[in-house]
Amino acid sequence: MLFKRKQIWYYKFMIGGKTIYRSTTSTADKEKAQEMADKVKAVAWGTIKGGEQEKYLWQQAVVS
Repeated sequence: MLFKRKQIWYYKFMIGGKTIYRSTTSTADKEKAQEMADKVKAVAWGTIKGGEQEKYLWQQAVVS
């Protein structure tokens, strides 16, 4: 589900009983927001359902 509050697009979906709810603060464009949500959904699906692990760069791993 993609929805807008003020000038920010948010997305929310469930996979495997887990709810993913985030904002797309980097864009106010609906099409770009939908693309971002679709990418996150694809990664989440592979991680939660497929058992795949997300791949991180060293910098991403040490900052998190």
